[in-house]
Amino acid sequence: MSSISLRFNDHAEFHRAALHMAGAGAVAGVAGDLITSGVTSPIGVALVGAAAVLAAMAPGSRSGRNLAVRAVLVALAGGALALGPRLGGTGVGLALFGAAMAAAFSWGARGRNLLLAVAGGGAVAVLAHHALASVATARELSAMPAWLGASIAGTSFAFVSTLALLPRHLRLSHDRVGQQYRELHPRLAGEVRELVDRGYGLWNDCAETLRDGDTHRETLEEGVLRLFDTAGRWHNADAASPADAAVSLTDRIARLDERIEASKDAVAREQYGQARAALAQQLDYLDSIGQSRERVLARMHHYLAAMERLRLAVIKRDTATASTPEEVAPLVGDVESLGRDIDACTDVLDEM
Repeated sequence: MSSISLRFNDHAEFHRAALHMAGAGAVAGVAGDLITSGVTSPIGVALVGAAAVLAAMAPGSRSGRNLAVRAVLVALAGGALALGPRLGGTGVGLALFGAAMAAAFSWGARGRNLLLAVAGGGAVAVLAHHALASVATARELSAMPAWLGASIAGTSFAFVSTLALLPRHLRLSHDRVGQQYRELHPRLAGEVRELVDRGYGLWNDCAETLRDGDTHRETLEEGVLRLFDTAGRWHNADAASPADAAVSLTDRIARLDERIEASKDAVAREQYGQARAALAQQLDYLDSIGQSRERVLARMHHYLAAMERLRLAVIKRDTATASTPEEVAPLVGDVESLGRDIDACTDVLDEM
């Protein structure tokens, strides 16, 4: 199974943008029909396009300057439609219209998303223009009032234009947690396997509720990976020190005690005694290892519980107006402190 996944971020924001665009496109269609000779005129299309772009981008825009730049770009798109026949034909005008609209939709995007927005935005804009013109000139709608037909045409332009927003919401991500989980899980058993399952469930919940780039999401991702690393080293320590080693040593000590009791030779008794002392020391080592392993396991439980508590606190902060960042900060500190403890525990497992 691939660890590369295509994610769609913030469905609610996309839905709001689509509804805002539809409403703005409907109103702008009526305005374009009233102000100009028809909604399909360059000015009418520019009005509908500007309304759709600004309605989609206004909620997330941090400055009026960005909105102004987008409005200018859409105005240039309308000008390209108007001047297209003089510049070499309708096709040239549509191409320039698509380029200007692509710039308006992609303004503010970064990196790979910018390339996708520019590449797809132009084609979507031309398709949206075609949808507007097809609806506005449809015979089936000719019996409708002009303002209603223009409103439907503006709405069709807006709905098709929502496709240009997809690059802003799609994310190609590398699921490090999922990849490590799939590699580690088959090798584990018992309580450690249950901890790893809970950690993976926690990460899946975080991936659904926290956005990419959220600092708490990154903290929890690193925490779950750290937990998995400790579990992997636990497995290695398990393989290196089987559970029945203490039983075997106890049996050997009991047999040596019998030989010491039965032996009549002083030298032989001394050698048996030295062997018994060495086995008893190994038992002490195994007991110490058992205590260390129990402490590591307790730390893993504590660490996972702290991460679960942090996730719930972040959700509370995001959904309750009474919550403040100050409530979350101490929990982040707890997770980071326990993370250092877990790192120390992995050193203990390596020594085992």
